[in-house]
Amino acid sequence: QAPGWPFLPSSPSTYTSTAVTVSVGPAVRLVYTTEPANPGAGQAFGQQPAVRVTDLGGNTVPSFNGELAVSLNNQFGRVCCASSSSCPFCSSTTIGPSTLTVSSGVASSSGLGVNTAGTAYRLVLQSTTGLTVLSTPFNVAVGQAYRLNIGRQPGPSTSGAIPFGAGFGTGVQPWVSTVDRGGNVVITLAAQVTATLQAEGKPATLSGVTTVSTSAGVALFFDLEVDREGSCYTFLFTSVPALISATSDAFSIVIGPSSRITIIRQPSGFRPGHPFDVQPVVAVQDKGFNTVPDAIDIVSAVVSSTDPSLSGVVLCSLTSLYCNTEVSAVKGIAEFSGLRMDVAGRNYKLTFERKSGGFEVAESDLFDVEAGPGMQLRVRRQPVVSSAARGQPGLPLATQTLV
Repeated sequence: QAPGWPFLPSSPSTYTSTAVTVSVGPAVRLVYTTEPANPGAGQAFGQQPAVRVTDLGGNTVPSFNGELAVSLNNQFGRVCCASSSSCPFCSSTTIGPSTLTVSSGVASSSGLGVNTAGTAYRLVLQSTTGLTVLSTPFNVAVGQAYRLNIGRQPGPSTSGAIPFGAGFGTGVQPWVSTVDRGGNVVITLAAQVTATLQAEGKPATLSGVTTVSTSAGVALFFDLEVDREGSCYTFLFTSVPALISATSDAFSIVIGPSSRITIIRQPSGFRPGHPFDVQPVVAVQDKGFNTVPDAIDIVSAVVSSTDPSLSGVVLCSLTSLYCNTEVSAVKGIAEFSGLRMDVAGRNYKLTFERKSGGFEVAESDLFDVEAGPGMQLRVRRQPVVSSAARGQPGLPLATQTLV
């Protein structure tokens, strides 16, 4: 042993310390124990995420309790919690972040999913104390077609025109798309989308092309027309193959511009030389057969017959009697009076037209005017005596009498 050096034992020795306790440290990180996986747009993850709160040594911190905010680091996505009524599953509207509850340092989820299809999403969980964890990136593919979505509601044009002039196309025609549960347009489905008018009991009719094929997931309507004035109309959109239907916002139909004459009361009761027992009444109407209340057009009536022998016959040929063949509309209504036929005949009809033209005309039902029983004699042509025959009895008259 060298001087000044400590004694070195000649054989190995073992030293045992006093007992020590290693406690779980403070919470410093969040760790995924199960990553989110198998996502589908608008559907819950097939594998739901789960996390735990750990200390620096990776030990779960059982004393940690609280809430974890759930979000995505892709701004185009929306987190959806299927199990929460405040976060409607498959909603196409933006929803607020969901939360996971941490109990004894552990949190799991149920029904979490992403609505919007996209790539490189990362699920972010963050505690109120600032602990954050990001999942590994994942993609969300467009799902199967699930429902119809109205991408553009029927409504007024950008110039402020009427929403629907009765019988005229809409200012803004609707379009409808086929979407998955998350509201993503499914471009691969070939579907037929049909628009049906829901008229709340009104006698209205929808015309135009009411069934349209989708192109890239969108059915674009272009000439829908509603014929009757009214309010609270809606469109119901259905499809083949059958998806969940969609109903448009309510809209109103306003009366369109004047475009036609329509008979609203047919004439009847025809006798030669007598006014019709029932005088005709006509209306100035729009394309959808709605009477235009501010119309003041002059409407004229003319007569014709399919009988060639009656060609040139006119209404009220005896001009000495009252007869009004032209009437100005009042609040869109023209009521005739004194119309009559002086010449008996068959297959007459009345035609009503706007005096200045430009409107669709209206024709009455065919009618006959039968000669009545003889009641009096009338001289239709007076006799004329020639100058040579004056004072000479027995000579013929120059013009014979017609009775």
